[in-house]
Amino acid sequence: VPLSSLIRFLEHPVKAFLRERLGFYAGDVPEIAVALRVEMSPLQRWGLGERLLGARLSGATWERAVQAERGRGLLPPGPLGEAALDEVMAVVEALVGKVDSLPSGPARPAAVEVRVALPDGPLVVGTVPGARNGAIVRCTYSKLAPKHRLRAWAQFVALSAAHPELVPSAVTIGQAESSNAAQRRLSVSTFGALAGDEDQRRQAAVEALGALVDLYERGMRQPLPLYCATSAAWAAAVRRGDDPLREARARWSSTYDGIQGECADPEHELVLGPAYPFDRLLGPVPDEDETGTGWALSQSTRVGRLALRLWEPVLLQEQLTA
Repeated sequence: VPLSSLIRFLEHPVKAFLRERLGFYAGDVPEIAVALRVEMSPLQRWGLGERLLGARLSGATWERAVQAERGRGLLPPGPLGEAALDEVMAVVEALVGKVDSLPSGPARPAAVEVRVALPDGPLVVGTVPGARNGAIVRCTYSKLAPKHRLRAWAQFVALSAAHPELVPSAVTIGQAESSNAAQRRLSVSTFGALAGDEDQRRQAAVEALGALVDLYERGMRQPLPLYCATSAAWAAAVRRGDDPLREARARWSSTYDGIQGECADPEHELVLGPAYPFDRLLGPVPDEDETGTGWALSQSTRVGRLALRLWEPVLLQEQLTA
């Protein structure tokens, strides 16, 4: 199992099934903009932020990074371009400062190869980028989302299983969900080193990685009722003792004021139908083999049991600050 395929599955299980098993890509082909750029869309502004952040983390000065961006010809002309740069700069510099403040911040990032043979299972192979003396550091201009945290979790357990002698940890930094133009805030997801000695760390990581691969293999046979943000909200609510239905419904359903929920993802619309009601997700019961160690038997719905199968180990190990 390529680690990259496992990560793509965790970030969007239904999309991964359609692409890897059927070779099908849902959604429209984006149109190519040929008109004079006057104002940047949110997606274009995000791309600007990611590129500038990548340049700064690579050691470029802000002036060099901006010079390269101007050379691409993607900025709006005149004051509009300057305003976009000013807005993005504040976030980029805050993110860079956060990375520099980490104990592993000054270390040079490197890619580490992993090769993990799971007991009675497949071989997981791949590369973990951004490792700084065993600490996986990733910084994104995006708001820190469940998919970013799952990517870090998969890389963290893979590195811990392959190289427990590094005492791996993982830190993912992004904008907080509540961040806005008036008040920029950062959010940090941290996975501290697994407990125990080298052998104990390896064993715990292999078990965690095996659980992810088990979900991956199930998800390559059929589209699972496992939806990244919806399942994250369900599991987090259960852990807090809150109502998982209310929290998960808010992530799944679109709102009347135009905020799109996960139900509006092209892949979910293709498999389930447009505007699929949240209550219908609650119908299927767990499969017969979705029981035993690692499965939350308290969850009577399949969507709930799969959510906790994926997210419960993550939430037990993760420290999330905003």
